Amino acid sequence: MAKILLVDDYFETREIYSKLLQQAGHTIVLESDGKSAYQNILAENFDLILLDIYLPQMNAVEILKSLKQNHIGEKNIVVMSVIGQENLIKDALSNGAVRNVVKASLSHTEVVNNILS
Repeated sequence: MAKILLVDDYFETREIYSKLLQQAGHTIVLESDGKSAYQNILAENFDLILLDIYLPQMNAVEILKSLKQNHIGEKNIVVMSVIGQENLIKDALSNGAVRNVVKASLSHTEVVNNILS
């Protein structure tokens, strides 16, 4: 199936989504901060990148802008947010994210199903 980079600073979130994605047959690489995620994006090829909108060291928008400024090719990046982050979501979408998933309004399983659809 797909090789997915999952980036979230909350251990529990990484564990839950990772488990659900692995159960769906995907290979998961985990990161907990934006700087490590950015370096991983440059070093490896992923079929899908899931970025929490707020991350330590580099947030999702900063990662997307750096990829764009450095002419890194198109990436299949989905940002994950909570309610009230509309400005960051707009910035992420205008800088290369393919879509946003609002985590707070869905169950963990629904988030994963939404991402994979």
